[in-house]
Amino acid sequence: MNSYVVHELEFLKELNPSQRTAVELTEGPVLVIAGPGSGKTRVLTYKVAYLIATKKASPMQIVALTFTNKAANEMKRRIVELIGVAGEAVFAGTFHAFAARVLRMFGDKVGIERNFTIYDEKDSQALIKDIIEELGYQHERVLTPSYVYERIERLKERFVTPEDTPMYEYPDREVRNIYREYNVRLQHNNALDFADLLFYAWRVLRESEVARERFSKKYILVDEYQDTNRAQYEILKVLAQKYRNITVVGDEDQSIYRWRGADIHNILDFEKDFPDAKVIRLEENYRSTKRILRVATHLISFNILRKGKQLYTTNPEGDRVKIIEAYDERDEARKVVDIVENAGRNLGDFAILYRTHFQSRTFEEELQRRGIPYVVVGGLRFYERKEVKDALAYLKVLVNPRDTVSLIRVIENPPKGIGKVTLKKLQQYAERHGNSLYGVLREVEAIPDIPARIKGHIITLYQNIERWRHLDVKPAELLDKILGESGYWEWIGDDEERIENLRELIASLREYEELEDYLRTVALFTDIDEWRSDRQKLNLMTLHSVKGLEFPIVILTGLEEGLFPHYKSLNEPEELEEERRLFYVGITRAKERVYITYAMSRRRRVCMRSRFLNELPSEEIDFEW
Repeated sequence: MNSYVVHELEFLKELNPSQRTAVELTEGPVLVIAGPGSGKTRVLTYKVAYLIATKKASPMQIVALTFTNKAANEMKRRIVELIGVAGEAVFAGTFHAFAARVLRMFGDKVGIERNFTIYDEKDSQALIKDIIEELGYQHERVLTPSYVYERIERLKERFVTPEDTPMYEYPDREVRNIYREYNVRLQHNNALDFADLLFYAWRVLRESEVARERFSKKYILVDEYQDTNRAQYEILKVLAQKYRNITVVGDEDQSIYRWRGADIHNILDFEKDFPDAKVIRLEENYRSTKRILRVATHLISFNILRKGKQLYTTNPEGDRVKIIEAYDERDEARKVVDIVENAGRNLGDFAILYRTHFQSRTFEEELQRRGIPYVVVGGLRFYERKEVKDALAYLKVLVNPRDTVSLIRVIENPPKGIGKVTLKKLQQYAERHGNSLYGVLREVEAIPDIPARIKGHIITLYQNIERWRHLDVKPAELLDKILGESGYWEWIGDDEERIENLRELIASLREYEELEDYLRTVALFTDIDEWRSDRQKLNLMTLHSVKGLEFPIVILTGLEEGLFPHYKSLNEPEELEEERRLFYVGITRAKERVYITYAMSRRRRVCMRSRFLNELPSEEIDFEW
C-alpha cells in the first residue's frame, strides 16, 4: 500500500464516527451540517488528504473553496501536514481568488484583459464618488459612495445589469445611472471589483468549454456554504456539472452575512438541487462547556429557518452564563474592563464583542485610561492605510497603466506639480479622444492651455513610470526604489508610523517573485486575514468579525432592543432570525465563560433590554445588577 495511504488511514482514527463518514463519502453530493466547534476544518482537510492518499484523485483534480485567505491558508497547511508536499498542488483558496485565476487564464473569452486591476471597496467608492459629483448628485444625502457601492454590489451578485435595475422609488433611478457609468469606467480602467470577479468567472465557465473543462475538478469541497451568495452558488453549479462530487460544509445557524448577499436558502435547499445528496450532521462540540452549548441551543431553537441539530460535548459542565446590567455605556465599559482586570488571565484570552463599530469607543477610552493594551479587529486595515494605498497605487499603475484611480493617487501623493485644474483638463482630453489618462500623459505636448512648466512635470512623471515599468528587479527592491525616486520617503519625513508601515509593505513583497501575484493577493485580503492573536492584547471586534474564531472568555455587549437586535430587523422576520444567529455565533465562540451586558441608557436614551435575553434558559444564567 502507498505510504501516503497508510499515513492517512492512521489519521482517520482521530475522527469521530460522523466526521469519518463525511470523509469517506467520496462519490456524489454530500451536505455536512457542522455545528460550531465540531471540527469542520478537520473534515475538509482530511477528506482532501483521503482522496489523494487513496488515489481517488490527484491533487490537481481537487478544489477547496472558502471565504478568507486565513481559512484557506490553514486548510492548505493541514493538508500538507497530512500527506506532505503533494498537498501543495491542491487549490485551496477563496471564491474570489479562484475567480481571479479563471480570469487570468481565460478572461479574454469575455473581453477581460489579463493584466486587470482588482479594485477594493475603497477604490470602487473613490470612482463612484467622482461619478456622483459629475452627475450632479453630490447634494443627495442618501447617495453616499458607500451606500451606492453596496447597492451596486448586491445587484451584481444577482447578475442584475444597469438596464435591468428595478426602479420602484427614490433613489433607484439615480443608482441605475451611477451603476451604468461605473461599469463604463471600470472597463475603461481595465479594472474589476469584487462582484465582477465572480460574475465574469461564472460567464467564462458557462460560455467556454475549454475553460469549463480546465476548471471542472473531479472533487469540489466548499467551506462555510451557508455564506455563499447567488454568484458563488451559480459558479458551484457549473463546476459540479461534470462529476457531481461536491461536498459542502456549513451551518445554517451561523448564516450571518445576508447584508452582503449571502443566501441561507443555498444550504437549506441543497437537497432540492441535489436530490441524491447524503446528509451528515457533526454535532459533537470540542470547544465549549456543556452550559454554553445548552444556552446556545435553547436560543437558536426560536428560529424557524433551520435544519436542526443537537449539540453535545464531553467537556466540563462549566460556569453559568452571567448577564450584567449597566447604567449607561460608560458604566458598561467600566464593568467589562473590571471583568478583564480581575480574571487573572492573559489579555488575549478575552474577546469583547459588539454589534456595531461605534460601540468600541467607550471601551477604548476606558482601556486607554487604565493603560491596558488592546487591538480593534476590523478597524483600519493595514492595506487601507493611506501610505500603504499610495505605495500600492504606484505598483498597480506599473502592471495596468489604464488604472485611472491608482494613477490619480500617484499624481497626488506626493504632489507632482499637477493641480486639480490640470488633472481635470487631462481627463476631459482623454474622454474626448477615447484615450486613457496614462495615454494622455504621453501626448501632453499636444494639449493646449497647459503651461509649459506643468507639461514638464507631466513628462517627467510619464518617463519615470515607463522606466520603473521596465526595471528588471524584484518587487520589493522596485517599490523601495520608487518610494525614493518619487520623493515619497522625503515627503512623509520623520513620521515613524508611516515609515514602519511602508517597511512592512516592502518586507511583504519579498515573498513574491511576480508583482501581479502580489497585487492579486493583497487585493483580496480581509481584516480577519490580517489579525494575529496576541496574548498580551485584549481583542475588540464586531460579532460579524468574530466568525471562525474562538476565545476562552467572550463578553457580548449592548444587548438592547434596537441595537441588538438591530432596529432595521425588528419588522422583518428573516432579518430578526439572522440577528439571533449572530447572537448564537457570539456565544459559541467561547470555550469557558460567557458574559453578556446591556445598558439601561445609551447615548442619553432610555433602553429596553434585548428580547434575546428572555430566550436564554433561566436555569443556566446568573443576573448581576
